[in-house]
Amino acid sequence: AMGLSADMTLVSTESNSFGKIIISPKIHEMSSMFTKESRGRLFAALKHPVHRAVDIYNSNYAKSMTIEQYVNSSFISENWMTRSLINNESDDLNQEDLDRAIQIISEKCLVGLHTRMEEYIDRLNQVFQLEIEHDNELKECTRSIIRQHI
Repeated sequence: AMGLSADMTLVSTESNSFGKIIISPKIHEMSSMFTKESRGRLFAALKHPVHRAVDIYNSNYAKSMTIEQYVNSSFISENWMTRSLINNESDDLNQEDLDRAIQIISEKCLVGLHTRMEEYIDRLNQVFQLEIEHDNELKECTRSIIRQHI
């Protein structure tokens, strides 16, 4: 089963095959894999930025620094989602950048909330016709994702 981490974006081809799903936080890098003939769909489970930062801290830095040191370090990402959506990892952000990120999310992405993962999985099943109930591997993968994130 594939895991879904808090900061991962899911991209799927229009095929109903579960094997066509690619998991990556690198939206722009993944977009180069798709063409007009082999289109993709973007979907993301969004998590509150503070919860995301705390989870990253607990997973990667808790043994080597305090949370305060982490927050003041270069390891923490400022406006990660906006930066990912507009492909800007380091330049200063402005209102136009935020507006563009919001437009991308609202026009191109099927959004779910990390705190409502089970409901989001059901919605993905409906939209992509994954037929989770009839596929044991998909069913187990779904259960694994829900266990990890609820």
